[in-house]
Amino acid sequence: MASSNASGNPETRENVTDGENININNSSESVTPTLSSVQVPPNDGRHRRRSSTSKINHPVLECRVCEDVFALQGEKVPRLLLCGHTFCHICLSQLSNHGGRYLHCPLDRHTTELGDSGVWGLKKNFALLDLLERLAGNVESKYSELSQSNKVVYCDENEEHLATLFCTVCSTNLCQDCSKNTHSTRTLAKHKRVPLSEKPRCQPMCTSHVTHSLEFYCLEEKCANSPMICILCKDYGRHQGHKHTLLANIVDEVRGYISDTIQHITTFTSDLGEGIRKISDCVTAIEGTVQYVEGVQGELVPRTNPGTAEAARVRVRQYFNELHATLQRQEDAALSVVDAHVRERMNAMRQQQEDMAILMSQMSAAGIDCERKLEAVINHDIELAATHRQDVLNLLSTVKHQENQFTDLSSQLSLDSAVPVTFTKDNRAHIGPKIE
Repeated sequence: MASSNASGNPETRENVTDGENININNSSESVTPTLSSVQVPPNDGRHRRRSSTSKINHPVLECRVCEDVFALQGEKVPRLLLCGHTFCHICLSQLSNHGGRYLHCPLDRHTTELGDSGVWGLKKNFALLDLLERLAGNVESKYSELSQSNKVVYCDENEEHLATLFCTVCSTNLCQDCSKNTHSTRTLAKHKRVPLSEKPRCQPMCTSHVTHSLEFYCLEEKCANSPMICILCKDYGRHQGHKHTLLANIVDEVRGYISDTIQHITTFTSDLGEGIRKISDCVTAIEGTVQYVEGVQGELVPRTNPGTAEAARVRVRQYFNELHATLQRQEDAALSVVDAHVRERMNAMRQQQEDMAILMSQMSAAGIDCERKLEAVINHDIELAATHRQDVLNLLSTVKHQENQFTDLSSQLSLDSAVPVTFTKDNRAHIGPKIE
């Protein structure tokens, strides 16, 4: 996927995923993206996959280890080492599994010391994240402009003119000039013409009986592919004798489902936010904080407020200092136990926090989609409401299922920030209740 020439300069890369394109000039002074289409889908943090930017002609947006494009969140988020090189989260996690507390850069072998949070504690490369967000924002702007251009309505009398009026009697779209010319007679001048924004919504018509509108909804399972029917279909057509209801009732039902889904998403999102906040507070309590205070000469001096992890290490050091040099080896072993426990717990809590953030982002996106569908239903888009009935039911079921899983996870999640370190009679450290 990527190659380097003899001088060590990376050659032009090209990755293709889902037909998206990004062209970035390979220059040491600037990175200028030329964008045709980019999408940044949510990353669930559990599956390795290509990021949203799919066609890359510059290695700055790719991890140099796995050669996958960086993502805004999840396993492919870019993180910085002390040497300045950037790699994705998952690759650094795999490297840290072999190096313990110290991580060696794959490019220059420079050593980076990891804190209690492991790879989670490394800073994200916000410059790259900002570039990815800008690329995604440019595409959304292009899509918005394209969507607006698709809404242009041309005059039915002269296709070179843009329509601004709609004749409710003739059912035609007209520009100002054609409206005056075609409705200049005394009879046609009485026709009601309204702005296009006030154009009445057309009642959906039956495909089998084009003169009759869709008024009923067939409840038979075998008719699920085309449930909307007219009165002729109901009384004389292939839906004769089938169970049915008014299409308006189905629209009201879909409105209720959408409102219920939005309510669940809102509550669920609030619970996710509260869970993330609690985990963040617990992480802060474990890691401690650093505050900057004004020194004697007015300079800012960092002041560390140790967390429970450091407090546990202090207890370990005090205990083994009393045994002097002969117990130095046992002290190192005990510190390793505490470090391993804290690292394992921090990684698990950080992962849970990331999963909740991703899930909250997905729920927010689903909520926005539901609000759009509800707005369409409120605007009496009967055909759209009936068409998306099953989609809304599936979304509501998924939200409820995810909400139940989150409730079970929250009940099992321990947010006690204490690190209960104890010692055995032979001076070994133990995390948990004291062993007799």
